[in-house]
Amino acid sequence: KNVLSSGSFTHVQAEFYNLLFRTVQNPTHSVINLAFINAARGRSISCDTAGLNSADIPEPTGSSSYCLIPPGDLNNGTSDWEGIRSRGFYNGFGVGEHMKLRDSFVLYSVNGLVIQTMTHAAQVDYIGLEGNINNIACGGAGQVNFGLVDIEHINVASWYSTVTDIKDISNLCYTNLI
Repeated sequence: KNVLSSGSFTHVQAEFYNLLFRTVQNPTHSVINLAFINAARGRSISCDTAGLNSADIPEPTGSSSYCLIPPGDLNNGTSDWEGIRSRGFYNGFGVGEHMKLRDSFVLYSVNGLVIQTMTHAAQVDYIGLEGNINNIACGGAGQVNFGLVDIEHINVASWYSTVTDIKDISNLCYTNLI
């Protein structure tokens, strides 16, 4: 925790624009982890795992790796993201409280979107999900209001076999399609 922390959140407000993060294949760490900050936003960000063709991307096995972990369950924070691209991480994006996600895409992940525990709803206006095993995974109790969700099932990588559009084995998540 940093100085000026409020509960378990810092008063930091982060902004990211026009960035490309490239990491190794099958990463074990996350690229952007903002779980304990107050507010964040970003535009035009790409998280990539070495830029191979889809058939060459190995199955992600580092279950803690994310392209983006937004601020967590907090009542006074915000998170606003647009034009975010993720490829080859175990988890593409976390979806957290008061989060707005627009015009974004997740490729070749075990979990494309992971709905985190949240008290207040999130909004996803457009998300493209392609080549993920679980396109939307419920990781905790939360509500997400979805606009357009574009899911494409492809079978180019050897590990891509059983596909689930929405994985919610504990029946914790609520969604609205608007």
